[in-house]
Amino acid sequence: MIDHEVFQRLRRIRQLGLTELVYPGATHTRFEHALGTMHLATKMFEAIVNRQKPYLVAEPGYDQAGSGIERDKRVVRFAALLHDVGHSPFSHSGESLFPMNEDLGRRFQHEDYSSSIIRTILREAIEDHQNNDNHGITADDVADLIDGEPTSGNSASPRRMIWRPLISSQLDADRCDYLLRDSLHAGVSYGRYDLDRILVTLTLGLNESDDPVVAIEEGGWHAAEGLILARYMMFTQVYFHHTRLALDHHIEQVLTTLLGAPRSPGSEPVEPYFPLPTSPASLREYVKWDDWKVLGHIADGEAGDHGQHILQRDLYKSVKQTNESMTQTEMDLIDTIIQKLGSLVGFVSDATKSWYSLGDQDLQIVPNDTTLPQPGRPLSQFSRVVANLSPVAEQSIYVHPSNRIEANRIIAEIEKRGSK
Repeated sequence: MIDHEVFQRLRRIRQLGLTELVYPGATHTRFEHALGTMHLATKMFEAIVNRQKPYLVAEPGYDQAGSGIERDKRVVRFAALLHDVGHSPFSHSGESLFPMNEDLGRRFQHEDYSSSIIRTILREAIEDHQNNDNHGITADDVADLIDGEPTSGNSASPRRMIWRPLISSQLDADRCDYLLRDSLHAGVSYGRYDLDRILVTLTLGLNESDDPVVAIEEGGWHAAEGLILARYMMFTQVYFHHTRLALDHHIEQVLTTLLGAPRSPGSEPVEPYFPLPTSPASLREYVKWDDWKVLGHIADGEAGDHGQHILQRDLYKSVKQTNESMTQTEMDLIDTIIQKLGSLVGFVSDATKSWYSLGDQDLQIVPNDTTLPQPGRPLSQFSRVVANLSPVAEQSIYVHPSNRIEANRIIAEIEKRGSK
């Protein structure tokens, strides 16, 4: 599977877009992140099984010999390995160019592309491999775990959803890997947390419906808290860095230019969206897009003005930025500045993120050293820090480099009048 061309494509998709132009070491790709996610998902799965095998045999109905557990571990490993095969060039930077999913009233997401690729292009590689003879794993088994919904008629899939939080949750293998990996490559310490402590306290608990859920023992809740805070720090200090947001904008505009270009000489421009994830043919067109292809167009001068901004690192400049949680006064000021700047405004970034979800998604903290899953209490009841983390809602106004001085002059006049 790792040698398949679809997975090898991840070598050509940077994990953090063009963040290397801010943090020079951040040249890592989705390829190593996918391997790391599979590795951590395996360790998390095994940690839970080591603590809860008697329960897994008695309640969900795994066999005593462990063949069912072994099969589901392989499904979890596949899902973790392949969860990002649907990413667009430069990872999240290109997601605004995904087409609309009319049925759901939102844009398709990279997870939609991942599961569709697994069910189509990768189906044969998964199901027909000789090593699969003893396991009978299907492409739908893997894609179901990414989608979070059992395929109709897949009898084993509902039981397997116990493991869904290892693939997507507030404590999943994806998040556990990228925080440490991105921190390492960016050369910062913000993303560090105590992974070892999380692994030795990871277990199963029971939710309000007495269904099993992935949980943390009380002895590890500070480590879980540390992961949440590490994510907050990485977003505010790295992912939402003002220059990085400018680079995301330039990449988005480059992709808009390239995707909207006429398909043949003399033909009309087309809608600037990636191919739909709804057929094998369109998915094969989609996976032809990667960072190398886009950078080649930029180098050849075919990516418009924004390609030149990237090539010369002559980026749009932030001239006004709100605090992390905007007040109404700040919002009014930003609106006034945008109005006064008029055509000088290059773009306005909206950096929004919620660090932690309460309610049903709140991590469960359960008593130490229990032999069977127990009801727990939400992490937010243990950690006042987590309970009071406010979402970020931050706006920044950017202008063309040549307009920076004039924009700063206008903003200074507005702020001077406002202070009187």
